Amino acid sequence: MTELRAEKLSVGKASTLKKVESYLMRWSCRGYSEDIPDEVPSQLMKERLVPSYRAICQALLSNDMHLTSLGYSAPESQWYSTLKRIEIDARPKAVKIRQLQFNFDTRTR
Repeated sequence: MTELRAEKLSVGKASTLKKVESYLMRWSCRGYSEDIPDEVPSQLMKERLVPSYRAICQALLSNDMHLTSLGYSAPESQWYSTLKRIEIDARPKAVKIRQLQFNFDTRTR
């Protein structure tokens, strides 16, 4: 195992730090009570079957601050639903067409 070094994240990255801590806690409950490995085979890492510090580093180096590559979802923007509602309201209204009814009676008259 490598030596753990704590480096402060810049302001606004507290949620990323919390997600990394929850990632470590989640895997500690799954049998990695002492520590997670530094590296694992790439196929296992791609399928997210085992944790590794390398996966955390790759996520951060690829600017994945929401850690979606580790299984987390990005938070929805506070403005997304408002802008989506404006977009939907701006669409042309569909014309309702009277539905035809068919009678599939197999009896002959």
